[in-house]
Order: sequence, then structure tokens, then C-alpha cells
Amino acid sequence: MAQLELRDVVKIYPFVNVKKHLFDRKKARKMLDMQRRMPYLTNEGVVAVQQYSLSVEPGEFVVLYGPSGCGKSTVLRMIAGLEDVTAGELLIDGEDQEGVMPELRDLSMVFQEYSLYPHFTVEENIAFPLKNLHIPREEVERRTDLMIRLLELQKVRREKPASLSGGEMQRTAIGRALIKRPKIFLMDEPFSNLDAPLRMKLRVMIKKIHQELGSTFIYVTHDMQEAMSLATKLVVMKDGMIVQEGTPAEIYRNPSDTDAASMIGFPEINLFSDACIVRDEKGCILRLLSRDYPCPALPKEFPGGPVIAGIRPVHFSVYREADQEKDDRILCTVLLREVVGKETHLVLQETGKAENAQEIRVVVRADEEGAGSLPGQELWIRPEIGEAFLFDPESEERIG
Repeated sequence: MAQLELRDVVKIYPFVNVKKHLFDRKKARKMLDMQRRMPYLTNEGVVAVQQYSLSVEPGEFVVLYGPSGCGKSTVLRMIAGLEDVTAGELLIDGEDQEGVMPELRDLSMVFQEYSLYPHFTVEENIAFPLKNLHIPREEVERRTDLMIRLLELQKVRREKPASLSGGEMQRTAIGRALIKRPKIFLMDEPFSNLDAPLRMKLRVMIKKIHQELGSTFIYVTHDMQEAMSLATKLVVMKDGMIVQEGTPAEIYRNPSDTDAASMIGFPEINLFSDACIVRDEKGCILRLLSRDYPCPALPKEFPGGPVIAGIRPVHFSVYREADQEKDDRILCTVLLREVVGKETHLVLQETGKAENAQEIRVVVRADEEGAGSLPGQELWIRPEIGEAFLFDPESEERIG
């Protein structure tokens, strides 16, 4: 186990030098044009990671989560020593890693590709790092047996990679990385090439290994379910920066801005950019979806005006009829219905609005009203305003 700290780390990739690509200038120019369209540039090149500060405690399972191109893998490669740090500090157990070669950092890394030795069996692949360090044979056998048991590879321990399934090869690669018992274990989207049931099985296995060994894990993924199920600390990233960090439950319940709110949770949160806060003699009112609702808790200094209202799909009530006594139900047309086990996910649109009106995602249980609705049918919905998140329309940061 080890403590890792990144302090104001920056990574800049220099622009492609077209003159150096004598035999493929057309491809080099395309790459240069693409780089110049990136959102963050300096005179030196493309800023892949900026002002990145993160502390990882011993034994934590940290997941770096975000869309493709947000800098997750770049951060992981800088930790591993495969990329230089342009600016800032990267410390392991308090020691600056500038100039320290990857093999001297006591880390292990698993990539998307398995990269196994084809002429070795499963147990030989797993044991190779220890044999290379000249560890006594009895200790090598003991650790290899432990890895094979933890990764459930007993039946294929004497098979070679050519006869293994994708999941078995990935488990072998994980075992080879773990057997050294490194200070920090790095994983770069290791399950992205596998099918969904196998990914679920391997997630359970990795979590079990983490609990048994107590190693420090840093895991990169763009799969929200993986991030939520594995992390003890979740780091949400966008454009090379940390949007928010905390436990998965903390970020889900208290997103710091619209990016964190929309990236965590399935189906994605509904963000209504045309909401408005009105303060008058009647009190504070939230105008949302053509209706007035009691205003959620807001800072007293907030004067009112436009806001972005975020409501998760589970925080809508669905009805087949209107309530004559309370005119707060909104008539919507069903656009799409998707059955997901005991839940039904609906995509709705407010009836009577233009065709390009905002879609509303709603989740209902199988035994609730509206679960059997088909596209084209109409339903009434009521948002649970007490569960709404309010964001500033300019900064998109949370205000209530």
C-alpha cells in the first residue's frame, strides 16, 4: 500500500511537427488541425491535464471516471512514469517521482490489451514477474496458487493463451500484475473489450481481491456502472480537470455542478434550462414545465431569476389521469418505453409543445401507473420539487 499525491499537475502535448513527417505530411496536417480544434491550447501545444490535484490514501480504490478524451489515461500514465509531468508535483509516499523510471516506482499496470506471453501457460504467465526477480521457488508457487485461486483460474492454469477466452486472458493479465504486490495497482479500462455479463463477474472479482489484499487501486473507466460499483473514492473528470470527487453516493446525492449531475446516475438526470425562480409577496416560487411549484431550499441571498433545474428520472410521479383539485400535473406524450427488469424507463415530451421540445426521462416500477404505456400514449407526471437540484445558468454550479 502507498499514498499518492498529485499537486497542480499539468500535462501539455506539443503540436505535431509537419516537417518531420516527410512521407505522410497529409496525415500529419490532419492531426495538427485536429489538435488546434481542442478546447484548451497554449503556445506550447494541447493541454491534456490542467491544475490536477488529487490525494489517494493507502488501500483506497480510486476510480477516474469521465468521457473519452478527458485525460483519465494521461493521469494514469503519468503516475506510472510512462508520461512526463509538464508542471506540478507527483509524489508516492512523500517522495517526488520526477526522473524516477517506471520500473523503480513499484507499480503494476493492466491495459485494455492482455499482452500475455503466448508460449507460457497461465501459471507461468502469472509467475513470470516473480521469477524475473529471483524470488525463491516456494514463495513463487505459494503466491501463484493464491492468485489462481482468487481469479478462479484453476481449470485453465496449464493452458496457453491461444486456448483461453477473453475473460480468462484478462484475469491472467490481472494476476500477473498483482502477484508482485506493488504499492499501487493501475488499471486502464481493462474490461472494455468484454461483454456485459463477463464485466460484471470480473468487477465482483476485482472488488474481492481489493478487500483481501488491501492494495491501493487506481482504475480508469468511462463506464458509469463500473465507476459506481468499484470506487471507494470516485473522481469525475472533464476536459483534463476534476469536476468533483467523493464517494459515489455523495456525488449522486450532492452534485457540485451540471457536469457531475449529468455524468452520475442512470438514466441521465433531466436538466431544465428554462426554469425560473420568482420571489414576490407570496413567497419563493419555482416555475418549471409550465407550472408553479413551491421553491426548494435556496440561499437567502439568491435574488431569483433564471436557473437550471435538475430532476432525476426516479423523482417523478406518473399518473394516467389529471387531478382536478390540484392543477400541478403535466400532460406528456410517450416517445419511448424501455423495460429494464422491474423498472420501466420512459422518454416523454410535454404534449402540445414543439417537436423539438425537451425530452423528459422518467423511471417507474413495474407495478406503478404508466409502466405499460406505449409510444404515442399520454400520461400525466408530477415532479418531486423537494428533490430538485438548482444550478446557476452561467457558471452551472450548484446553488440549491
